[in-house]
Amino acid sequence: MATISDFIMSFMVVYFMLRMMAIDIPLFEVSLFAAFGITVFEVFFSFVGA
Repeated sequence: MATISDFIMSFMVVYFMLRMMAIDIPLFEVSLFAAFGITVFEVFFSFVGA
């Protein structure tokens, strides 16, 4: 459950930070990709650290 909430939180942070920068890129796709990457590495390091 924590992984899902971290995915949502990282998506929102990346999305709004990119939105404030006013860059002409597809914000949803970039934010989704970044949140997925953060989540994958978070799960990896939680298993390695355990």
